[in-house]
Amino acid sequence: MKRVIKPLRIVYLIITILLLASCARLEADARPDTGSDIYIAMEDVDARAWTAKLVLHNDSDREIFFGADYSLERQTDGQWKTVPFASDDIAWPAILFVLEPGKTHEWTVAVRKLYGELEKGEYRMVKGYSFDEHYSDDTESAVCEFTIN
Repeated sequence: MKRVIKPLRIVYLIITILLLASCARLEADARPDTGSDIYIAMEDVDARAWTAKLVLHNDSDREIFFGADYSLERQTDGQWKTVPFASDDIAWPAILFVLEPGKTHEWTVAVRKLYGELEKGEYRMVKGYSFDEHYSDDTESAVCEFTIN
């Protein structure tokens, strides 16, 4: 027995497809061309949930040290500016990670939860690290740029 699809279901299906296609998308390079042996790659992007897995790669020959914190920046008028958190209740645990040479460290970023709705534009995740086990103010930064369109 054939099932007849009613015209309203077809219209609903078309509208749903158009809405999903017009949702904001996150696009990022798998490995940024920074020339550094320490970099962040963005993987497993879920544009609907606004989450992404970030992977910090240490392809250097030294250990690196870093905390749990990271920041988001948006390019505005040719300059990178820090995007404020959506709430004042955001805190990072005081923990020091050690990443050995040739290893990676992964974490998931809940963009919408931390930063709210983001406008279309160029963004980057910034992760500070240090070669100093005391994690002094002399830190470097690994970045991962992405576009919301």
